[in-house]
Amino acid sequence: MCAPSSAAIDLFSVLGVSAKDDQGTVRIWKDANWTGSDNPIHGDLTYVMAVAMAQADRALKQNLIKPANDIYQAALKMFPEDPDLLERLCRLWLKAGHAERAVRYAEQALRHAQGSSTKLQLLGEAYSAWGEGDKAIEFLEQALKACEKEHEGQSRKMELLLSLAKIFHAQYSALSLDLDLEDEEEDKDSSLSERRLNSQQGASTSAASSADGKQSVKHKTREATVTDKLGSRFTPGDSSSEPSVSTTDHCANDSAYQAKQNLLRIKAATTLDRCGLLVMELVLADKSNWDYLFMYATIALERGHLEDAIKVSLSLLVQRSKDSNVKALLAQCLMLSSSLDVMMAQIGGSSAAAMAYLANCVKDHGAVTAAVQLFLKAVLLEPSSSTYSLNYLHALELDQQYDLVVKEALRFCKDGSFRLGGDLTSLTSVVSELQSVCTLQHMTSLNWLRASAGHYDAKGDSPPRSVAGLSSATLKVAYSPDQLELLAILFTATKVLYVGGALHQAGRLCELVETARLASTVELHKTKIRNEAAYFGCIHRLSLQFKAPLTSEELNLKPLYLCGDSHCLSAAWRVVTLRGERRLIQPLLITGCKIWHLRPKSLFYPKLQFMNTMKKLKPGSQVVMLFGEIDCREGLLLAVQKCKYDSLSEGISHTVDIYVELLLELIQELDLELFVHPIAPVLKETRPVVIPFMSVLKSKVLKAATTPQARGQSHPSSRLHFLDFFDDLLVPGEVPALKSDLEFDGTHLSPEYIKILSSSLSAIK
Repeated sequence: MCAPSSAAIDLFSVLGVSAKDDQGTVRIWKDANWTGSDNPIHGDLTYVMAVAMAQADRALKQNLIKPANDIYQAALKMFPEDPDLLERLCRLWLKAGHAERAVRYAEQALRHAQGSSTKLQLLGEAYSAWGEGDKAIEFLEQALKACEKEHEGQSRKMELLLSLAKIFHAQYSALSLDLDLEDEEEDKDSSLSERRLNSQQGASTSAASSADGKQSVKHKTREATVTDKLGSRFTPGDSSSEPSVSTTDHCANDSAYQAKQNLLRIKAATTLDRCGLLVMELVLADKSNWDYLFMYATIALERGHLEDAIKVSLSLLVQRSKDSNVKALLAQCLMLSSSLDVMMAQIGGSSAAAMAYLANCVKDHGAVTAAVQLFLKAVLLEPSSSTYSLNYLHALELDQQYDLVVKEALRFCKDGSFRLGGDLTSLTSVVSELQSVCTLQHMTSLNWLRASAGHYDAKGDSPPRSVAGLSSATLKVAYSPDQLELLAILFTATKVLYVGGALHQAGRLCELVETARLASTVELHKTKIRNEAAYFGCIHRLSLQFKAPLTSEELNLKPLYLCGDSHCLSAAWRVVTLRGERRLIQPLLITGCKIWHLRPKSLFYPKLQFMNTMKKLKPGSQVVMLFGEIDCREGLLLAVQKCKYDSLSEGISHTVDIYVELLLELIQELDLELFVHPIAPVLKETRPVVIPFMSVLKSKVLKAATTPQARGQSHPSSRLHFLDFFDDLLVPGEVPALKSDLEFDGTHLSPEYIKILSSSLSAIK
């Protein structure tokens, strides 16, 4: 019996089994449906490869890219010229977002499988992901010739045509982006909202609404129409309109610029035409194919055929209700003017469940305005549903419509029939508190805060009771799902009142709702409302520390905004000193926001909430920025496991670059002065990530602060500052620990840290 090779031993080591462990290897082979009689590690290495690939496949299904790559690399030592293994590595790196590496493996795969249409297709797709559209098209065309030469059949040809259509569309999107970037470089008046906010609409920039809300329809050339079962006409080209070659652009006097723009427009138009013609060929061949119809809807949106795009997107969504790509496509549609009316005309008098489902589909992909309207429709159709009301509240939060959050919570509590334990066997007291809240004039208005102080003065209320005084007298209740959602509605209303400045009503709700929280037989962090419960727990503890209302002098202090995730609550409504002036910290809460969410290509709703919040601030506003803790806690290490980065240090550097670039844009475009707050190093488990992150953040912010961009709109000095007090939060040592007087709830800093924050702000000149 031959001894296993060193490569086989390395592979089995990656698989977690010793080469000498017969029982372990046999167990693995049984998992892979091995039917041979001998221990396969001593036999044909082909079977070793089969099991390794099965385990790698399982890892990839769980999005565990690094373990899968480890298996592939170990297997590659055994079979360095296996084209299928090289293809697997190419697709792994495409999935991880490393197109350059994918191209390298695709080239090797083709080298060992000359003339293979599959490997030619693979290399074309890799080049497309790398942004080399012309090379990608060249290899796909070669793949089509190889397919015809080898008589691989019509279905294989259609698969290649679909891949080619996708590559054409990717190239068109890249060309459109180049045109947009050229326009931005020449148009110094383009605002941050036009660039960063509109980036949520994805690569389909030609389908986006223009500034006046009208839809643009670009590049209609050639005549090719089709009428199909979808019941409408799609025109990939129209001979009545050739590509526009403008001679009156804003840089008409610059002939080189004009020539470059015209070439880009013509190439973009031609590329979209070729894509459209391919898509029509595919759809005509099979009008029920999901992938063909997805491309059809994508091109329809590019062409401005909004009704077609929405109709097909809805049909595709019915077939694959969990597909994120079609959800993103529908979201792009619903970002356009009047698009919701178009969709409603197609689906008619749908149910509340349908409205809520569509709202959830598009919200995660940036169509927050449409989601708010769809959730409202669901609430109007079924006003007694706690599920729809709660989702509506969260959508309103994303647009900082705190006034409407309170009104909806009040409506539901008045009209609802649910009851809770503790002091909330009746919701009368909650209704009374919510009714006492005045209209919030603006997101940054302090009228809730000032009116709340008036309630203290008028009623002489004492602070809420302590937790200890409630727990022993509370009768336990097993809450139903509807009751849990009612609790979540009350938790959300309390959060909004606190963040908006209605401290009196927030404190009173904390007192009332805490009794109902304690009445639960199940710990709420183990339920589906754990996020709402966590916010409530933090705010309840914070509200207990307001032993008296702010003084009349403090109520009239100029606000200093503190924008961040939940960590911004610790310092909310406290007084600090900046440049010798007393300032009131006003929180700007962006729930669950990572720095990664704020990258230019992001579609996720926290980015929209952040950008809308920044846009509502007055020029010259001063904002303390507090982001990055969630990246350190749950983003960076996972990204390394997914092979987004080769190391933690690379991930930290890239994330900080995103942050600093955004801060400089905010300074330049919105004329803000920004102060970068250190990450709260509360969790000991994440401190090994937070500490190196802070080192890189400090270095890059201080460097950026010396650049001309940091002076913004012609200010004499830098408008970007680093608040250097991270080390003051920790007890130094080999394993640094949070100072005991700054401990609070195990997640956030104690409000006592405000003294350290104020001292750091006071040092700013």
